[in-house]
Amino acid sequence: RALPSHGRGRRFDTCIAHFVKWFSKGGNMAVAEKEKRTFRIDIYENLCKGCSICVDYCPTNVLAMDGNLVIVKDLDACNGCQLCDNRCPDFAIQVFEE
Repeated sequence: RALPSHGRGRRFDTCIAHFVKWFSKGGNMAVAEKEKRTFRIDIYENLCKGCSICVDYCPTNVLAMDGNLVIVKDLDACNGCQLCDNRCPDFAIQVFEE
């Protein structure tokens, strides 16, 4: 059943819908389900010059250096922020949501 928006817009409707779902499960935040997002990280070794900027900017320590190349050491920890992708000066790394 659609909830009335009372002219407040889509964001308000989404917020109310999430609250109703949360409240219907007993109101416990631990019970609310959150779907795990998965990512794929492509590293182009022919473009990587080993500067480690991507490793330094990664807030979840997904990346590591192996000699002069970056490697993915813990893909499950990736939150998809794409800081590594955006900071790489050589476009040697890309993050995709699966």
